[in-house]
Amino acid sequence: MVQDNGPRNKPPAGLFEVPGLWRGPKIPARAANVAGLAARVTASPGSERQEALRILLLGDDPDTVEALRSLLERAGPNRYASQWLPEIPLNFRADPTPCDAVVVATDPDLSRGLASITALRAAAFPSPVLLAADGVDDEAVERAVAFGAADVLEAADLDPQTLDRAIRTALTRDARDRRLHQAARRDDLTGLANRVSFRDRLDHALTLARRGGGKLALLQIDLNGFKSINDRFGHPGGDELLRRIGERIRSRVRESDTVARLGGDEFGVLLPNIVRPEDAAVVVRKILEAIRPPIDLDGQPARVTASIGVAIFPDHAEDAPRLIRLADAAMYRAKRAEGSGCCWHDESRPLACPEAEELAAAFPSGAVTYVLRPQVGLDANRVTVGLRPVWRHPRNGTLDLLAMRALVEEAGLVDQLTERLLAGAVAKLTEWRRHGYDRVRISIPMLSRRSLAWAGLAERIAGDARQQEIPPERMEVEIDEQVLIEDAATGGQGAAAFARAGIPIAADQFGAGAMAVGLFTMLQPASVRFCAEALDPAGGDARLALFQGVAGLARRMGIHTVATGADDAQRMERARRIGVAAVETGLGYALATDLCLPWLQVATRRAG
Repeated sequence: MVQDNGPRNKPPAGLFEVPGLWRGPKIPARAANVAGLAARVTASPGSERQEALRILLLGDDPDTVEALRSLLERAGPNRYASQWLPEIPLNFRADPTPCDAVVVATDPDLSRGLASITALRAAAFPSPVLLAADGVDDEAVERAVAFGAADVLEAADLDPQTLDRAIRTALTRDARDRRLHQAARRDDLTGLANRVSFRDRLDHALTLARRGGGKLALLQIDLNGFKSINDRFGHPGGDELLRRIGERIRSRVRESDTVARLGGDEFGVLLPNIVRPEDAAVVVRKILEAIRPPIDLDGQPARVTASIGVAIFPDHAEDAPRLIRLADAAMYRAKRAEGSGCCWHDESRPLACPEAEELAAAFPSGAVTYVLRPQVGLDANRVTVGLRPVWRHPRNGTLDLLAMRALVEEAGLVDQLTERLLAGAVAKLTEWRRHGYDRVRISIPMLSRRSLAWAGLAERIAGDARQQEIPPERMEVEIDEQVLIEDAATGGQGAAAFARAGIPIAADQFGAGAMAVGLFTMLQPASVRFCAEALDPAGGDARLALFQGVAGLARRMGIHTVATGADDAQRMERARRIGVAAVETGLGYALATDLCLPWLQVATRRAG
């Protein structure tokens, strides 16, 4: 005999505590996974082995709830199994196999329905919630959807098909959203948490640690020797090594710990609920030991080592940005000190050099800003302005990018300073457009080798540009020649991300290293920025001829060429002899009073 689960005067105390409470066939226990739910939702009514969807009916009016239950039964045999509760008990919590959806019979103003949504969310109930009421106005519907309701149904107009369609649409949408949420928070290559997810978990762990007076450790890990693996085994071999390294790190930590791939060959580990710093030291030792053994790639051994930086909350820092910065800086010290191993943030020696600590302290106060440096066109019609970070040091005066570059990495400020430069670039392009200069391109430097793998950087630049209706090609990113060579050797993923986003790349410091003209065809950069040494009058005729050849090749391939450091008449003359399209002046312009505007007026008139 089938048990009747319709409304009763005394409903069960809990939803999943009494066996046999679901109306319809017995439903086996199963884990709530996205793929399984999606398959059940999309099953056609005529499927031979269709599994019933479990629906929780909420409402204190037995007649209304009975009407909803009847509609579910009439939608098809064994299509739904329903259970009723007048309200959510105070001690209610989700079962390991919760229902698939909730339908709440509520009042016209939807206040009881919104209260039910709040109670379900407080109980960590993951299922979509639909509200059914009579005479609901549009404003109440908008408020309910914004509050988290999957749908709002007019109870008087419901029939079995309408209710069935609404439930399955809500479930399909919920399954899609969960898939997208999981994909957005997982690294595609390793399956580990990504940078965004890692930061969210760090923020959450810090909140719990502050509340409970506990400690946590943050580990920043960078692999050594990864480039040689890509050179030897190719991009697929490098991917396989990263997957295996991720598995090894994951196997050496607790279930409650978080391991993330932050980009490229960088990993992060979050260790919440540690009792003392020595607990983190044990994990560090395990990770280093796990990474050290060779990994078999195509029958050949591949070896890498790791440099690890560690910072502890609250011993070293009490907020996430500073904790990340200190762990990052400690990792860089480990790379320089031994090439592998571990460094801890040490209050007695906060960073590797006093200038880096001064930079870190000065950054929040606005002492690190930026200037504009126009690129004066010699024979081209492009109008470009370089945006350069500067640090107004209290003793040493203004320090430019070259003087700051190592300190920015040492202080762990790469991400934060890049954010500041992007905001400045978008603001200037927006301002200049208001003055009628909508053809200007702004050029910003990539601050670190590791920034090339900064997750989502290209999309972030393009997104910021689109938000202000700025074409992405107006924002150029300068990346050192050597960094581009390394990126190309590892598959070119960094450069490809900028290409997909429509962000042009300038090969910076060209000629300071390999002078790899092969990048012209592999990368197809929009610009090539010759190093300052190219304009050195003492460089000799052979070096002059070499740069002349490169400039001529770039010109024939449609690549813009820029010379930096043309600060006197001799260097300017050498730039003309080389045949570059433009020179970047050494003049700085304070952004508060944009003296670049008069120059733009002349430059755009010359460019036609």
